[in-house]
Amino acid sequence: MLKKILCAFGVVLLITLVSGCNNDKGSDFVGRWSSGNHDAKGLAPPSYYLDIKRDNDIYHVDVQANIYDFISGGRKITSKKYEAKAESETVLSMMGGMLTMRLENERLFFGNDEFIKLK
Repeated sequence: MLKKILCAFGVVLLITLVSGCNNDKGSDFVGRWSSGNHDAKGLAPPSYYLDIKRDNDIYHVDVQANIYDFISGGRKITSKKYEAKAESETVLSMMGGMLTMRLENERLFFGNDEFIKLK
């Protein structure tokens, strides 16, 4: 009888420990990011911003672009919204894996751009 109780307790303990794993997977993505490499490319300073929020296991990624509109001759702001999931501590996947974001050395790489986290 004691062995059955200890075995059941061990199973419950194991399930509790395993369910807590990977709870913070991808949490370093959360925040506001600015494209930081535009000056080096000779482009106007930050043209892109990313706002990343977490809702349980889903990440909401809002991409805001401040681009030059050749038709009007001025700048305009466009925005896109994505949902993402954390594949690992350093990779977010969107659109079924067709788009990804990668964290490396406190920099976020998305598309052809490099982003730095704003404080």
